[in-house]
Amino acid sequence: MDKTGICESCPLYQHKMIEYGASVDKPRLVVVGAYPVPYEISRGTPFTDKNAKIVRNIITRYKNRLPKAEQSELTIEYRYAVKCTPFDNGEKVMPSAGDIKRCSVSLKEYLDRVQPDVVLLLGTDAFKALDIKEAMKNAR
Repeated sequence: MDKTGICESCPLYQHKMIEYGASVDKPRLVVVGAYPVPYEISRGTPFTDKNAKIVRNIITRYKNRLPKAEQSELTIEYRYAVKCTPFDNGEKVMPSAGDIKRCSVSLKEYLDRVQPDVVLLLGTDAFKALDIKEAMKNAR
């Protein structure tokens, strides 16, 4: 990344990148999806497209079932394995394994810094970003 925070390590940087707004200092739960869609880039808020809202709604329903004291303790952050949208003028450009690996550095740094209690990975790209498949192979 350059000093402005713009990553130029893969071809996707030419597309728009999501800028995460204010975040929770110590989220208890971090939800990791694959990549932002253009709508989320324009809003600057992850997990706000129609499919991602389903995830948010499920988590909100769970949170609302907790006792009131615990509801405020369940802090949540939403992140992506790839920060840049893989859409170019409406055409989807799938991130390569190399793109995911290069972009995963910032995700791993973020997770190391905040040390959440739970990381919920949604989809193959999220698993690839954190080398979960490789870690599971080595655990056997």
